[in-house]
Amino acid sequence: MKTFKKETAAILIQLRGSLWAPHPEVADVISEYEHFERAGKTPHQERRVSLQIFHASRAIDSLLAHVVTHEASKPLKQPAPPIMTLGSSQIYIRDHSIDGQQLAATADAELTDIRNDRNLYLHKANLFPADGTIQSFLDKTIRIISAVSNFNP
Repeated sequence: MKTFKKETAAILIQLRGSLWAPHPEVADVISEYEHFERAGKTPHQERRVSLQIFHASRAIDSLLAHVVTHEASKPLKQPAPPIMTLGSSQIYIRDHSIDGQQLAATADAELTDIRNDRNLYLHKANLFPADGTIQSFLDKTIRIISAVSNFNP
C-alpha cells in the first residue's frame, strides 16, 4: 500500500514556494493536497485510490482555473472560458499564454495525460487505478505544477 508521501511533499513544497502561494485560491489548492496526503492513510485500497485521484485531480484543476482566471482579468486579455475545466484551462494557456509564457510541449502533453486519467477514473463506476497509475499521475502533476509555478501572476 503506497501513500505517495514523497510526491505529495514535493507538490506542497512547489506550491508553498511559488509566486502564486499568496493567492487565496492557491491556499485552497494547497489544502486539497493536504487532504490527498491524509487520504493516503485510508486502509481500504479502493477508497484510498478513489480519494487520492479525487483530491489530486480537483487540486490541479483548481490551480489551472485560478491561473487562467487571474490572467484573463488583466486589461486587454482574452476572457476566461465560460466553464472552467482542466481542458478549457489547458486550451486557454496554449492559445493565449500566461504573462507571455506557455507550457512546453511535453508539459502540455502530460496535462492531456492527467486529464485523460482523471476522466477515466472519475467517470467510470467501480474502476480504480493501480498505484502505478497514481504514481504516474503525481509525477506528471509535479512537473505541471513546477511549470505553472514559473508563470508570473
